[in-house]
Amino acid sequence: MKITLLIFTLFSQLSVFAKEQFVNDSIKVLFVGNSLTYYNAMPQLLQKMLNEGEEKVKVEQSTFPGVSLQTHLTWMQSYGEVNGIDRENGNIFLTKQIINQSNWNYIILQQGSVSYLIPEYVEKSLEPAIKEIVHIFPKKGTKFILFETWTPSVYYPQTYCRAKNTSDYSAPFEEFCSPKIESEAQEIALIAESCKKIAESNQMILSQNGELFYLFKLKYPEIKLTDEEAHPTKAGAFLNACVFYELFANKKAKELEFLGDLDIKTAAKIKKFVSETKL
Repeated sequence: MKITLLIFTLFSQLSVFAKEQFVNDSIKVLFVGNSLTYYNAMPQLLQKMLNEGEEKVKVEQSTFPGVSLQTHLTWMQSYGEVNGIDRENGNIFLTKQIINQSNWNYIILQQGSVSYLIPEYVEKSLEPAIKEIVHIFPKKGTKFILFETWTPSVYYPQTYCRAKNTSDYSAPFEEFCSPKIESEAQEIALIAESCKKIAESNQMILSQNGELFYLFKLKYPEIKLTDEEAHPTKAGAFLNACVFYELFANKKAKELEFLGDLDIKTAAKIKKFVSETKL
C-alpha cells in the first residue's frame, strides 16, 4: 500500500513539474524511441547545451529499451497509461501522460537501423506506423523529425532478416530480409536512402545523424561512437546532442563551452565536426 501511494505521489509530482515547465518554455521537444536515443543520457545532454545558450526549449522523452515505433503506436492508441523505465537513467515515464500533456513543437521519431534495411518491413510495418503516429497528434503546427540512426554491424558481408508475422506462432516461419550488404559504406547508404524516402513521403525533417557517424568514424577512427551492441558511447551521444542542438538553437555547436563527460579535445573535435560538415 505504501509503495503504491509513493508511486502515485511521484507521478503526480512529475506531472505538476512538467506542466509548470511547459508554461514557461516556448519550444517543446519530444523524443519517441528506444535506447539508441536515451543511451548515455543524450536528451539530457541536449537540454544542458540548450540551457547554456539560454534557449527557451524544453526536452522530454518517451523512450524504452528495445521498443519499436510500432509498439509506441500501440501504446498511443491504448486507453490506459503505459508505464516504462529508462534503465540507463532510472527515470519513470508514462507514455500517454507525456503525449497528452502538451502541444509539441517538435516530435523526433527514432527506430532501430535494421528496420530501414529490409524493404518489405519498411513498406508493411515501419512506414505505416510512422504515418499513423504523425496523424495522431493535433494539427497545431507540430513538426516531425526522423532520427536517422547509424550502421548496426561491424562484420561484412551481412544480411538482416525479420519474421513476417510475429503474432501468429502457428504460421509457417517466413522472413523478410535485407539485400546482402558487403560494406559499411553500402549499409549507411541504404539506411540513408530509406530514411530520406520516409521523411519525404511524410513531410518530416530528416536528422542525418547516421551519415555523420559514418563520416566522423572515417576521420577520427580512434574515437568510438558506438559500443558492441550499437548503442552510442558517451562520444556518440554527445555527437547526437550536437546535431539536435544546431537544429533547435539555430547556432553552431562549436561555439558551446559544454563538454559533457568528455575531455576537452574530444568534445572540441565533435563540436567542430558537426558544425562544419556538410551533407
